[in-house]
Amino acid sequence: MNNVGRLLVGADSSMPSLAMVLSGDTCYPIRLVFLSSCEYSVELLQFVVWFQDYRRRFFRLPSATQAASPGQSHFAFAIPTPARTAERARASIARADAIHYVDGASLTYGSIASKATIHSLTGTPYGTVPSALESPSASKAYLHMSQTTITSGYVPLACDQPFQSECMRIIATFLKPGAAKELPLDPDVRETAVRDLAWNTHPDAFLPIYEEIYYTLETISLPRFLAAASANINRPKQLLWCTLGILGTAVGFLLAILLITVVPIPPAANRAWRLFSVVPAAVGLSFIYSAHRGFCSQVWGRTATQLHEWELEEMDDE
Repeated sequence: MNNVGRLLVGADSSMPSLAMVLSGDTCYPIRLVFLSSCEYSVELLQFVVWFQDYRRRFFRLPSATQAASPGQSHFAFAIPTPARTAERARASIARADAIHYVDGASLTYGSIASKATIHSLTGTPYGTVPSALESPSASKAYLHMSQTTITSGYVPLACDQPFQSECMRIIATFLKPGAAKELPLDPDVRETAVRDLAWNTHPDAFLPIYEEIYYTLETISLPRFLAAASANINRPKQLLWCTLGILGTAVGFLLAILLITVVPIPPAANRAWRLFSVVPAAVGLSFIYSAHRGFCSQVWGRTATQLHEWELEEMDDE
């Protein structure tokens, strides 16, 4: 899993990757507390951590148990694209059309999930997800997916699948429309995953979701965090610097206009008075630049850095 970030196109090798952060290979303050405090998207991180843990646990099962949910044993990560999503959806529908139970009973995708109560997921260090579910055949209401009937062929019964109840909890938490932790997914990706989970709990059933969420974290959330964490001043001081910069620049321009209109010319030497307006304008522009870069030479001179909002919230929680 640690090499996944290297596959992303255009990633700067000198910057920490998401794989490095997840594996604990980065130093403070490069952490993902930023997700919950600033982006309010901690559910993305929760799903990524859960999937990696789920994959490890699945492949530690006996071979006979894994055989109930066939799939690849190697990890094939790829950047999500509309073409890949469409191809996976077509393959998922084709598999669904070729499957039925041995006793002739049919399975509809609207019946694979049941009512769930939100509790903490044992073994997952981040946040909460639903705990035990009722019988998987009890509810047919909340997943508004296509009610496709699986016909011809054979798959093991849902109760024969490893980690079936856990997968149903994950569906209720991250995939159910309107759930508190619903993931921002393409509808085709969501429907494909739920359709595949109707007959197979292999980790590859979650792979399209994992690829999309991981790519979002790697290319959007982590760069935003690094940009914010690289500043040695926090947001209030940036706003102060920006305000002072605007005021200084405005004073410089007003002084220049005043000197141009008031100081008589000739003599031509009087034009030198206009240079006084350069001083406040230059100071103001330097303040604006410092605010833009998030840099304060005074703080830097003390070899220090100011705490950011998410770090202050973390200290308050402790």
